[in-house]
Amino acid sequence: MTDVTDAVLGRMERLEWLMSQAAAAQGASALVAEDLLLEEQIRKFGPTFLAKYNTHLFSQAYEDAAISEIFARIGTRHKTFIEIGVEDGSENTTRLLLMLGWKGVWIEGNAGFYNRITDTFANEIASGQLQAIHAMAEPDTVQSLIDSANLGPEVDLLSVDIDQHTSHVFRAIQTSARAACVEYNAHFPPAVDYEVPYVPGAAWNGTNWFGASLKRLEVIAAGKDLSLVGCDLMGINAFFVRNDLTEDRFPKPFTAGHHYQPPRYQLIRPHRGHRKLSGEEARTMPR
Repeated sequence: MTDVTDAVLGRMERLEWLMSQAAAAQGASALVAEDLLLEEQIRKFGPTFLAKYNTHLFSQAYEDAAISEIFARIGTRHKTFIEIGVEDGSENTTRLLLMLGWKGVWIEGNAGFYNRITDTFANEIASGQLQAIHAMAEPDTVQSLIDSANLGPEVDLLSVDIDQHTSHVFRAIQTSARAACVEYNAHFPPAVDYEVPYVPGAAWNGTNWFGASLKRLEVIAAGKDLSLVGCDLMGINAFFVRNDLTEDRFPKPFTAGHHYQPPRYQLIRPHRGHRKLSGEEARTMPR
């Protein structure tokens, strides 16, 4: 019986090894495909293509790289940010900026996430570098929440990602931003100007019916003197820059039809490089 058991266990171990190798190969193939896609996009848009670096430290997708590229081109003025919808701060759009010494406010409606933020980023909060606000950002309340942080009438970066009602909250914000990162719903074709109607208290149900089309965000941003300068490869985030700062720094025309990227959410995984810092590691790391 022992010999049989050992043989069975041996086959299981080999099967597990083969499965791990297959998963690794699949991950490697996905990264190769992603790199080929990136090469194609650079050929299409030229050297000013915004999302041309497949790298990140803390962002879910490659927002870290795109945002860094924006400010490498337009420069910084205040080194301040507003981010609405940050979860627990371990994987969001402005954490890298925070680590680089920027100052800003995070607005998060989930109590559990907020509590982890206040624990992990206690030092930054105590120093005044980061303000964490526990509140649901709604169109009629978001500006008062921002005003309470006293960041002034203009920030360098505004980020909005709250799934269901992102566009409604984005429209309601009066604080000027030199650049913005806003989630769009890539399931809507780029010619469609549409946003899911605002329903107080409604939350995303996990389907493809949420948020707003890229065209609708283009229209909203135009009312804020912002131009659509690019989207990430995953079809998740749209990036905007203030009109007077675009010049020849980004691919034209600044339209949804030109910059649209379809939903490629599968590219979010596998994660490139080493694992991200855990909350405990972030809390105890030297600043």
